[in-house]
This record gives sequence, C-alpha cells and structure tokens, in this order.
Amino acid sequence: EPLSDQESFTRSSFFVGNHTVYLVVTDDQGTDSREFVATLTILPPRPLAEIVASSTAPKAGQTLYLEAVCRDHQWEIIECQAWEWQVFYHNNGTLRYTLSGEQQALNDLEPDDYQLRLKVTHNGTDSVLETLMIYVQPPNQEPSHSITISPPSLGGSRYYQHQNLTFTAEASDSDGFVTDYAWWFEDALVSTSPSWIHSFATPDAWYHVKLNVQDNDGAWSGNKTKSVYIEANTPPTVSISINLEQPRVGDTLQLSGSASDSEGYVEFWEWYLDGVLAAQTQDLTLVLNATGNHTVTLHAYDDGGLMGQKSSSFSVLAPDTSEEKWLSVKVSPYAADVGAPFTIDLRNTTGPVLEFEINYGGEIIIVNGISDRLVEVSFDQAGIQFIDVEVSWSDGTPFDGSRDSFSTEVTVTESAGSGDGDGDDDDVSGLPGPGLLAALAGLGLAARRRQR
Repeated sequence: EPLSDQESFTRSSFFVGNHTVYLVVTDDQGTDSREFVATLTILPPRPLAEIVASSTAPKAGQTLYLEAVCRDHQWEIIECQAWEWQVFYHNNGTLRYTLSGEQQALNDLEPDDYQLRLKVTHNGTDSVLETLMIYVQPPNQEPSHSITISPPSLGGSRYYQHQNLTFTAEASDSDGFVTDYAWWFEDALVSTSPSWIHSFATPDAWYHVKLNVQDNDGAWSGNKTKSVYIEANTPPTVSISINLEQPRVGDTLQLSGSASDSEGYVEFWEWYLDGVLAAQTQDLTLVLNATGNHTVTLHAYDDGGLMGQKSSSFSVLAPDTSEEKWLSVKVSPYAADVGAPFTIDLRNTTGPVLEFEINYGGEIIIVNGISDRLVEVSFDQAGIQFIDVEVSWSDGTPFDGSRDSFSTEVTVTESAGSGDGDGDDDDVSGLPGPGLLAALAGLGLAARRRQR
C-alpha cells in the first residue's frame, strides 16, 4: 500500500530502525518516472529531563538537594541509565563542576547565580539539556528573641507565688521568619507555643525559664533565659455588711464588701447569689421581689491572683401589710368666742391607735382610739390657748419617745354681748385683733407624721 499519493505527506508511525522509501512520479500523460530511493533511519525517542530542587534560592552553607527525573513524551516517568549534571557560573559561563548520578547534595556553593544543566540517557538516547537557575543567598542569620512576662512584676524580678505568669516570646528573623518555639523549665521542654503560662508554688526561691526559636531556614537561636524570684502571698481577708436586718419583699438590699490584703491590694471582686455570678463590683444592690432564703458569697482577688471569700445568708419575708402609723390632727375654726366649740378632727389618723390624749386649757381628756375621732372642746377664758394631742399606739412602738404628739395655738375672744354697758360699742366684725392675727399661722393645719 502506498504511503501517500500526494506530493508531500506527514507520517509518525515509523518504527525504530532503518527504512527504505521509494518515490515514483507520474506526469499528466500517465507516464511514470524512474524510481527514486532514499534510506530513512528512525532513532529511539528522546527522553525528557526534569530537575527537582529543594530550593532555587538557598543560603550559603545550606544543603541544596537535587533530583533528576526521566519522562517520556507522554510525561510518564521512565527509568534512565545515566545522569550528567553541570554547574556553571551564570555571569561568566565558567564551569563550576560536573557531577553524575540521579541525586545530588550540594553544600559548597558561594553566594552567586548558577545555571544547572542536566542530561539524561534512556536506552542509549540522550535527552536535550534541561536547565534551572539557582540563586545562592548570603549565609543564614540566626533569629533574635527576647522574653516578656505579664502581669508586671512587684519590682525587679519579684512575683507572687500561685500567680499565673505569662512568658511571651518576642522573636524576629532578619532574613526570614520565625517558625518554631521551644520553652524549657528545669531542663524539660514545657511548650512549643509563642507563650507559656505557669505559676510557682514554692516561695523564696529563684526560677529560670529558657527559650529557643527556629527560623524558616531551620536555624535555631541560642538560649534566652528569664529569671524570676517568687515571694510568698496570702489571700485577702473579706467581710460583708448588709443594710437591713430583716429584709422584706419590695425592699432594696445593699450589700457592701470590704477586704484587706497584707502583701498587696485587691484587684477585682465577684459577687455570687446562690452560686450564680451576680456582679463584679465591690458592692451589690438587690431589689427583693420574692420571699426565700439566700446566700451571697463575695470573692476578692488580690494583685497576685489569690482569692479570699466570705459568705452571708439572709431571708426575705413577705411585705409588712400592717397600716402605716400616721397622726393626723386638724383643728377648726381659727378663732372662736369664749364657750364656743373648737373641733378636733382625728379621723385621718392611721395605724393601730390605742388612745388619744387631748390637753386644752389645763383640761385633759382621753379619747378612744377606735371610735372617738371627732372631738369638740371650748375655752372659758379669752386669749391665746393651746391644744395638745398625743397618741398611743397599740403595738407599743412609738415614733418619738413613748408617744406621738401634736401642738397648736387658737385664739379665744370675748363674746359680742359682754362689756361694761357704757353703750359705746365699736363695730370690729371685720377687723380681727392682734391675738387673732398672730394665731392664723398655726390654726387649721393638719399634722401628719410617719412612724419610721
């Protein structure tokens, strides 16, 4: 079968080996030319070389790892029999050295730019050269680091026992970045995090914490040590005061906290009501809306982190529904004639009244506290007179002393029919006398005092 009937053709299915190709040309008259013969040699396919490098920008002194990979034209990995490496200075093309082997480890390259060349051989056929640029950097610099501690010290390197101290690494790398941390205490690795938290139980002693850091090139720093001196600490002494001895529903209960710390000071507070956090202040205010028994606990934390506590219990009773004690007295009129009545109105007085004692013009009367609340009295002499009222409560708990009291003045005038009979009577019905004017400020006022 002819390879083609065209003047030119493409074919890719030749086998490896020597082939003879024949060509006959036919003109437009159907006349064939003589036969032309050519020999075609098909070589095995060239392998493809690939360079795998651990870095294209290693630092001087670091090991550069190289690996040669052989592939066919379908990019499948194949087995090669030979590997030839060449390392050239890129700037002047000078050959640095030649190597052979599938894998290489270079650790003697100075800071410069290099060109790697790789040729691989598969079944006697060489690949084309594969190249890779390598830029060797100056030698790696160790990371720098320091240690900070929080909270602040008591001065110098002194800290409290049982206090949680946070050791924090402050690290940097001038030619890279920090990747790993190693904290050491008493020759043991205690943390690989950027910080380490620890408290020291035994006081009056020095403790030493060490830190190493590693950069992205694998270089570890030297030791950085921080020393702390631990001092003894005791928890605060706490007390609670409550403003009400017997609180009731509707009352506002004020709980005041206080504490003292022999080594330092109280830093913050926590109030717990029946085991639940209620406030984080020194004092606590509760509005009581239900009866029941309760326990409050105050936690006080000192500047060393130690906690002292105090608990107190109280019972909330139902509200006091008994009527409030109020003495209400209203006297009228403002002024009256001799013998005319003055009315003393006690009807607005509230609370458990036992009795009223009324003193007027030297006379004393006792009035029943339940039924007699409207009383009339009169005076048989003109002038400024006094009316005093005192109340006794049936529960025996007075407002002031042993009784509540009220006092006021009234004006008593001579009646219009009295006189010396001379017939020269002046009309004074619209002009009150000086005594009456003086009494106006104190008459007709209702006294209302509350039992506390």
